[in-house]
Amino acid sequence: MTGLDDYIGDGENQQKQTHITLSNPDHPESEAGYAEEERMKKHFRAAKSLKNSPIDRKKIVGDFLVAVDKEVVQNKEGAIEEFLEASSG
Repeated sequence: MTGLDDYIGDGENQQKQTHITLSNPDHPESEAGYAEEERMKKHFRAAKSLKNSPIDRKKIVGDFLVAVDKEVVQNKEGAIEEFLEASSG
């Protein structure tokens, strides 16, 4: 199981962007390198699967990011759990 600490960046001063691109790790020109290859493949497959579904990807990712912000940055314990519970019902 992955803990929230596993998602904290390594402190690099990167330009902040408002979009996330999941490159196809199987493509020979892919520059993805943020995680292990198998994990990146799972992320890419999930993104493609949701792209072909009726789920509003921007909305679900945005709402999830709000929950992570509340829990990790604002220290509001249980925000992610609340998001998951609200999303399952």
